[in-house]
Amino acid sequence: VTFARNRATAGGGGGVDVQAAEAAAAADVTFENVVVVNNTAEADAAGAGGGAGVRVGGGSSLRLSGGRVAGNRAAWATARFCAGGCAPAPQDGGGLLIGGGATATVDGAAVEDNECDGAGGGVRVGSGGSRLTMGGGSLSANRAAEGGGLSAYESPLFPRCYTAAAASDGEALCAAAAAPSTLVNVTVAANTAGSGAGGGLLLEGGVSLEIVGGSLRDNSAATEGGGARLRPAEGAAATYAPALLVVGASVVGNAAAAGGGLFATESYLNMSGGEWARNVANLAEVSDCEDVDVGTGAALYLERCAAALSGIEIDANVAARGGGALFSLGAVAGRPPPPPLAAM
Repeated sequence: VTFARNRATAGGGGGVDVQAAEAAAAADVTFENVVVVNNTAEADAAGAGGGAGVRVGGGSSLRLSGGRVAGNRAAWATARFCAGGCAPAPQDGGGLLIGGGATATVDGAAVEDNECDGAGGGVRVGSGGSRLTMGGGSLSANRAAEGGGLSAYESPLFPRCYTAAAASDGEALCAAAAAPSTLVNVTVAANTAGSGAGGGLLLEGGVSLEIVGGSLRDNSAATEGGGARLRPAEGAAATYAPALLVVGASVVGNAAAAGGGLFATESYLNMSGGEWARNVANLAEVSDCEDVDVGTGAALYLERCAAALSGIEIDANVAARGGGALFSLGAVAGRPPPPPLAAM
């Protein structure tokens, strides 16, 4: 089956839109060797849209086995809705948008050359317990303002605290209650965050991601985290921190102004095996060279993180200022150690 050159002019799901009929009737859809190419999704007047190739929501389930999701574009239709002047609403998920507690399983598919003007050029995983499981295949040459390859966010409504101990600012440190998204033997390559962070991956709030095998290579970000950017979200009474497990993956040839391979703030990190090589933190990426972050942490930039690293080879990375391999900034009193591998 091929879905090509279709257009949603006031909403999401330019090619395919999978939603629940009602609360107790979520959809369950499987495609084998499907081709979803060159579709467009434009936001409605309320700013809702995204998922130019495929959108799945309402607790529904989608399975893609083989095939290709490519050349799709999600954007805010400024000309239509802002004729009298209004703030634009950037759209997420150029290739796939997974939200509203939905799950998507992608086996051996190529998600490539998709674009959005928000987050998640290839894939956007929204909050509410939404989840992506991807085995084999690739996320490559996708473009977004942030999170060029994959962007995932979990809101503070779904917290799981690893410890009851309080941080120095009196806030508990939590991560996602939902099961983690997973990338197993996936190639995340040549993706771009054109004006923000997370060239390959962007993880925000209480989201958890497991990466086993595969590679993060040749991704770039205008600001932080050429390969990956992790940052917390502030809730009413807690800081909800992302958690990342990496086992045996290669992180090679990524570039950003800071944290060429990975930039993480107040996050949980557990990394074992694999290679971190030829990543770059480059002054030329941004104009404000007085920023303390710029040009630091070519492979890893860790700011107030709980991190465990073992058996990793960190080689031939280049930082214009400091931390050719690792730049570590500060710590939070009372921060627990990162969870063991099996607990993430």
